[in-house]
Amino acid sequence: MNIVELSWKTLKDFLESKGENVKFTRDVIKTSFQLEIIDDGEVWLEMLKKRNIMAHTYIEKAFKESIKQIVNTYYFEIEKLVLFFEKENE
Repeated sequence: MNIVELSWKTLKDFLESKGENVKFTRDVIKTSFQLEIIDDGEVWLEMLKKRNIMAHTYIEKAFKESIKQIVNTYYFEIEKLVLFFEKENE
C-alpha cells in the first residue's frame, strides 16, 4: 500500500467515524474538502489519478513527472493531513 492509498483510507475511516457515508475514493476526497479537512480537493484527485497511472505504467517520463509532483506538491498535502490528525488527537 502506498502513502496516497493509506491517506485516503484513513480519511474514509475518519469520515465514517463522524457519521459520513462515503463509499468511494472520490466521495472521500470531496467530503474531506467540503469539511475543510483537506485544502485542495483537485490536488488530491490528481494524486489518485497519478497513483493509478503509476501502478499500471512503466514509462520513464511519466515516472519522472510523478516524482517531481510528489516532491513539489503531493508531499505537502499529505503533510497537512498528518498535521490535521495530530491536532484531532490532542
